[in-house]
Amino acid sequence: CAVAVASIDIRVGRIVKVWEHESAEKLFCESIDVGEAAPRSIASGLRAFYAKEDLEEPLGPVVANLKPRTMQGFKSEGMVLCASNADHTEVKFVEVRRGRAGRAERERRERVSTRRARACLF
Repeated sequence: CAVAVASIDIRVGRIVKVWEHESAEKLFCESIDVGEAAPRSIASGLRAFYAKEDLEEPLGPVVANLKPRTMQGFKSEGMVLCASNADHTEVKFVEVRRGRAGRAERERRERVSTRRARACLF
């Protein structure tokens, strides 16, 4: 099943709480703030690759337009994006550095503003 990349709603979220799933040894349960009224509950299979403490507070991309899915009794409302090697023995959380996206957006706006100002002069 092919999915158009443009149809994927990816948002930067901040993990505000992480806990081990009570009955699934591969799952972490996370509460992730993606800028909505309430944080999203998301389950991820990262327990084999990370300690709980390593996932508290980072910013990372979240796929936000997935249908909620119950995983081992836990309702997951999205998916965190990770990268892995070919044999899936190493998985890395894709961490977003604070401030980078904001600075890039400001610079883009300044370039557009400057172009508009020049266009008005001619």
